[in-house]
Amino acid sequence: MSSNSSLPSSIPLPSSTLTPVLTLPTITLLLDSTLIAYIALNNRSGNVNLMNQQFVEDLDACLDWLEAGFMPAHQHASTVGKAASGPTETLQSQLKRFKEMKKQRKEQLKKSDVNVSNVDPRHTNVQCVVVLSEKESWMVGADIFGLYGITDGKLATQISREGQKVLQRLSELKIPTVAAINGTALGGGLELSMACKYRWCANDSSVQLGLPEIQLGVLPGAGGCVRLPRLIGLEEAMKLILAGGSMRPEKAHKLGLVDELIDSKDRFPDDHRFFKNVRNKVVKMVDGGSFPKSHEHSGGWLEEFWAGRYLMKRTAKQNLDKMTRGNYPAPYAALDVLLYGYKSSVPDALKYEAQRFGQLAETQVSKNLMSIFFLRENAKKMSTYIKNPNVKPMEVKRISVIGAGVMGSGIAQLFANKRTPVYLKDIKQEFVDKGLKQIRDAFEKQVTKKRSTPQSAEQKIGMVVGGIEYVPLGDCDVIIEAAVENMNLKKRILQDCEKNTPESTIFSTNTSTLSITELATVSKRPDKVVGMHFFNPATVLPLVEIIRGAKTSDETVATIYQLSLKLGKIPIVVNDGPGFLVNRILGIYLLEAMRMIQEKYNIEHIDTALKDFGMPMGAIRLIDEVGLDVASHSGDTLEVLGERFKKDDKGKENMKKMLESGSLGHKTGKGFFMYDKDGKMQGLNPRLKKLAGYDHSRAKNIKAKTVVNRCVLPMINEAAYILDEKIAKDAGTVDTGMVFGTGFAPFRGGLLAYADSLGVDQVVTRLQKLEKKYGNRFKPAPLLLRMAKNGEKFFPQRVNVGSKKGSSAQSKL
Repeated sequence: MSSNSSLPSSIPLPSSTLTPVLTLPTITLLLDSTLIAYIALNNRSGNVNLMNQQFVEDLDACLDWLEAGFMPAHQHASTVGKAASGPTETLQSQLKRFKEMKKQRKEQLKKSDVNVSNVDPRHTNVQCVVVLSEKESWMVGADIFGLYGITDGKLATQISREGQKVLQRLSELKIPTVAAINGTALGGGLELSMACKYRWCANDSSVQLGLPEIQLGVLPGAGGCVRLPRLIGLEEAMKLILAGGSMRPEKAHKLGLVDELIDSKDRFPDDHRFFKNVRNKVVKMVDGGSFPKSHEHSGGWLEEFWAGRYLMKRTAKQNLDKMTRGNYPAPYAALDVLLYGYKSSVPDALKYEAQRFGQLAETQVSKNLMSIFFLRENAKKMSTYIKNPNVKPMEVKRISVIGAGVMGSGIAQLFANKRTPVYLKDIKQEFVDKGLKQIRDAFEKQVTKKRSTPQSAEQKIGMVVGGIEYVPLGDCDVIIEAAVENMNLKKRILQDCEKNTPESTIFSTNTSTLSITELATVSKRPDKVVGMHFFNPATVLPLVEIIRGAKTSDETVATIYQLSLKLGKIPIVVNDGPGFLVNRILGIYLLEAMRMIQEKYNIEHIDTALKDFGMPMGAIRLIDEVGLDVASHSGDTLEVLGERFKKDDKGKENMKKMLESGSLGHKTGKGFFMYDKDGKMQGLNPRLKKLAGYDHSRAKNIKAKTVVNRCVLPMINEAAYILDEKIAKDAGTVDTGMVFGTGFAPFRGGLLAYADSLGVDQVVTRLQKLEKKYGNRFKPAPLLLRMAKNGEKFFPQRVNVGSKKGSSAQSKL
């Protein structure tokens, strides 16, 4: 590489003062007037920077070069341009290592993107190192795909130690180091920044700083558990790490994780304000020879005394028990590492962090959670469902939502949040006004919680206008109908919309069960009719189920898919059929729970068993959340599928009594449970004996295993029917829908991943036993019988480590 080469325009530093030194697969090392070194992160094999083995090697090579140039300050003037006189043994070994590295890199030049300049590190006078990124994000974490394949805990520990060692080298450099964070820094990216003496971050609310490793079943393994508490305190570090969370720059600055917030909003094209501000600040410090003192946290009495730390540990463990019910080992291990490491030496703390990281990395829970991550990433690719590369989504500039109720206004709020203009329509102005108020209240609440500025909130509120006329629909590219679940009503709305919109307008319906194909029979353009099923509450739950009718075009599906991604949602595409995918599987689950109530089994035992299994709430409580009216209507729709969904006369009678009494669930303050004015559950409804024939004082006990088998195995069975009927294209679609649409136990990897863990043959055996005892509704689906006979799995390529128990290693505390 020649010395006059310049950085890509993404990092617009003055090329006349830059000298490229090393060009490596993931890093470019540059000198700025020989006084400032830039470690520019640029993973040339991907769209984001990752902390993988290649990055560790490349950073190690950069540090070799930098360390080779260090010598006592008084020698600099006399040695520039000359061979160093009397170098120390350490410097000799560093230079030798660098020369060997340089030779190896040159040998690789023809095979990889590697180049080494002729600049001698001893002839430089580097006063500061700045780590920055050539990507839009800074660094998004580790290589999850690489980690997923590791089943040996000792190997995972070794990989963690290698990452720790190179970051420790960075932290021990003899000159100041600055992490110039221009974009999101997660996981290993944040750990890299914490190894620098200073962290300067773009003052941009879109930037996230976090340690999400817990969500993948491991813990921060490159020093995060050790350095974060020393920067922001043990209590705040526990909040971030144990939840696998992230924060915005403003909060990070307040806590002391970020030292400076740098203005980053460009004032004109090619302004590149962030990078210019960083360089100006560094140059000023170098020229002045003065660097500010780096931030160190001074702990309070809770953190500094063993009794206080014991109290923190006990409280944290109680919270984890409540949230995870012991199903997720990673947060417990992270708590152990945080508490041990806080008062230990850094070397001892890092060693223990790596040890626990390795133990977690070999557990089945970590592999399952990583599989969920892969499902989520796969859903970001439209090619997952649309194979024709020539199909392009149409541009969407304006949306209309028909129906200003809770769901409709929630959908409108989603688009307003992304600054997409929305027309909210209903049949009465009072309904529209109520919906608009709901949207305003939601954005103003964000301001109160300091998640938004008043100016930003007002801009988003202004994105939504409302009315009762159809005329404004003429400017809309996509209509989302969110009226009540009534086919005749939806058909009338569709026809009215088509009279007032151009032929290019897509009509999507938020129906949860009604046929898209039947709805399209009254359309003049059935190729533009599609299902876009949001889950309640639309602003919270991530899944969007896109339903393709018999005549829905690929372009229509692609447009709704792209629109869902724009909203930050996780889309799946399914074919038309009763209940589609999610509600059909969920329906059979809830119906079986209802049958157990009719059999006089203890409601609390049923719900506790399912929560212990890993469900976010029990089935009976979920019916209250869905609404008994909605659940009843959905159940009626699903009865066309046959005996599996048939309700007996007693069950229908009990449901009718509940509905007539106004016991619709959470939304009316009473269902199977009672709720106070703040929505908090207050125990069982005292009228259940009269309304549902359920007497809690005489309810029968039921084993947790029986509850799980009766409720969960039919879900697997129904999923097999869905796959055979081509409603869903594959097992990945099923598990994506169930995890992100219903919260199905993520640590189990998904519904069909759970089937694989049992063994399909075992699923069939258990279903046959249930069939013998309870009837034909448990008869195994043909697909399950075929798979059991052939020894097949739903996910044959998934990693299975079996019963490894690395997560249960003895605590240091």
